[in-house]
Amino acid sequence: MDLMAARWAPSDGEFDRIDAVAERLERSLHKLSAPDDEMTV
Repeated sequence: MDLMAARWAPSDGEFDRIDAVAERLERSLHKLSAPDDEMTV
């Protein structure tokens, strides 16, 4: 198997897109949700 032929080498533009997607995912993961532990008083 030719690993160099099978390896993905992203371009600068692709790295920029990866960074943008990662940033959006990071923001969406850190949103606080309303507490719902079913322990009402």
